[in-house]
Amino acid sequence: MVLATGDFTNDPELKGRFMGPREARVPGVNETATGDGQKLALALGGRILNGDLALGPELRFIPPRHKTLTARLPPWRLLAGLMVWSMDHLPAALLRPFVMSFVTTTLAPTPALFDSGAILVNRHGQRFAEETDAPAFALPDQPEQAAWIVLDARVAGLYAAWPHFVSTAPGVAYAYVDDYRRNRPDIFTAAPTLAALGGCLAMPAGALERTVADYNAARPAMSPRPPVGEGPYVALGPVKAVFIHNEGGLAVDAEHRVLGADDRPIPGLYAAGATGQGGLLLKGHGHHLAWAFASGRRAGRLAAAAPTAG
Repeated sequence: MVLATGDFTNDPELKGRFMGPREARVPGVNETATGDGQKLALALGGRILNGDLALGPELRFIPPRHKTLTARLPPWRLLAGLMVWSMDHLPAALLRPFVMSFVTTTLAPTPALFDSGAILVNRHGQRFAEETDAPAFALPDQPEQAAWIVLDARVAGLYAAWPHFVSTAPGVAYAYVDDYRRNRPDIFTAAPTLAALGGCLAMPAGALERTVADYNAARPAMSPRPPVGEGPYVALGPVKAVFIHNEGGLAVDAEHRVLGADDRPIPGLYAAGATGQGGLLLKGHGHHLAWAFASGRRAGRLAAAAPTAG
């Protein structure tokens, strides 16, 4: 048997056991990452390595109500080859709408927005965390577990062009404020005043104005973060807090056999991908895809070739 069920970023029990109670409360971006393979192997004497390490939590925009065209494309090899050819040969202006559909839907907003002066507010128009100090951990406690990034005219103008981007797929494309306005009208709200912006977002009357006034008044004079200034204003959101993936895979040997506590292979049990990561640290390696492809093929071949018990 080959276990290949992904990681456990959407399983509160395993996250609480290996990462901690506050991590356990943050969901995974992949709803199916429930650690089923790890749980099966643990029950048979397997063990997890690097269970405390994960990418996140980070803020992510909620997905569109309907899947985008790029999300609906089938995973055909011929189609993937055509996409690679297009990236190399077609004009950037022709490709940009398709690329922006991906960048503005799938990728995280940069934390640099908060360094530049944006603030994060909940459904009631209130700040609930220090924006530059892991606010994603506080988001599960908020109404609907949702928040909005509020930009004044200065910050919105700053993030209208390079080098200040809202989100990016490094080496592929950069998305700016206007890209979100065009591609994600469901999460883009603009208004001339804070009162109008709060009204558009169905926040209590006057709440957003009071939040900004309190924030500006309490901000230390020497703070590197500028105050919230004049409008027009932009709100991006809702955003949610999510884990992207973790490094907590089962211990395996060079043949992808799951190892027990004594480092002896558990008979007939193999693991691949994030389930059988075996202690590898893959952050920054294409969300673990290369390891998933390679280990999956090897584990399948080795398991098929293994002798069976009499």
